[in-house]
Amino acid sequence: MARVNWMVLCTNTATDTQNTSQLSLLNVVNEISVHLSKPLAKGDTVNVDTNIRLATLWRRSDRAKGEKVNIRYSWGRKKGLKAPPTTATIDLREFVQNQHITSISGIAFDEPGEYQVTAQIEKIKGGKSRWTTVATLPIDVKISAKQA
Repeated sequence: MARVNWMVLCTNTATDTQNTSQLSLLNVVNEISVHLSKPLAKGDTVNVDTNIRLATLWRRSDRAKGEKVNIRYSWGRKKGLKAPPTTATIDLREFVQNQHITSISGIAFDEPGEYQVTAQIEKIKGGKSRWTTVATLPIDVKISAKQA
């Protein structure tokens, strides 16, 4: 089963296409600050437009054996709010590792605190699909609002 070497949230990425194929992560996001025009009422959810990318390095579990896996990323809190997942296929048949970049154009929040990005791999056994978490990236969210 493929594994995640690392996951990073950032606002932009750049790949050296001329020489090394090295990936640069620009403006790494350690926390997200949301500024609202009014306080968030209990039970309300706010959707915020973002310009964030999730950069992930996937690697073969066995260097000698190529693999192709279905993956998904989701955003939310451990208990509570969860956004619909984003799915993709990671092809590790030709190369031992694969950089994967996913754009996140909007994120939902319902309260400040710790949220997380979760990476999962699909396992199919006996014709049944099951998603297994292989990595999580915690991220603190701060919410502030103008006082009336």
